[in-house]
Amino acid sequence: MIRGDTRAVSITLNYSIAIGITTLLTAGLIIGAAGLIESQQQRVARQQADEIGADLLSQIDQLDRINESTDSSETTVQLEYPSTLAGSSYTISFQQSTDRFDEFDWTLRINSSVLTGGAVYPVPAGSDVEASSTVGASPVLSQCQNGTITFEGC
Repeated sequence: MIRGDTRAVSITLNYSIAIGITTLLTAGLIIGAAGLIESQQQRVARQQADEIGADLLSQIDQLDRINESTDSSETTVQLEYPSTLAGSSYTISFQQSTDRFDEFDWTLRINSSVLTGGAVYPVPAGSDVEASSTVGASPVLSQCQNGTITFEGC
């Protein structure tokens, strides 16, 4: 009786299983890394937006102080910020306050495709701002003679 030799089949099957497992593990690592990169990009964009928002609120406060110390002056400040937030362009705007900040009339909003929901900061109640918006890289912040602060100029 001659028995069939199956050793070659087991080696081929072993290699096929090894390649399949390796492919699945590699795909899992790639998918996991993509999710990690996306969350890191979101965190970096949020941190950059917080820094820009804090600086803008500081500039608004300084413009208010200048307005209080002089009679009907017009002041314009050219600001320099990064041209992108985590690689994506962004806009800055003054908007009427939403439900999130009931005690404030106005908010400063930074919108970008990278930021989920945008970044919103309350404008202090004593500051008189006007609804306006601008692109992020080099915004011009102006305080007009009537005391309102805007991105559009007077």
